[in-house]
This record gives sequence, structure tokens and C-alpha cells, in this order.
Amino acid sequence: MSDHIENAGAKGKTLAKILLFFFFFFATWAYVYWSNFNLTF
Repeated sequence: MSDHIENAGAKGKTLAKILLFFFFFFATWAYVYWSNFNLTF
């Protein structure tokens, strides 16, 4: 019965990691996409 109490925060940590990964992926994509329009040679 105590197995679900030990693992109580795992879902929140997993969701936080997924959200952080998505945020950093989107930020990197947006930076590359924006920098492609501002290339000056």
C-alpha cells in the first residue's frame, strides 16, 4: 500500500521535464528561424 506514496512525485517530475524540453526546443527553433531572416553579408 505504500508503493504509491513513494512514487508520488514521479508524474510531476516527468511532466516538468517534458515541459522544459518542449520550451527549450521551441526557443531554439524560434531563434534559428528568426536568425535566418536577419542574415547580412
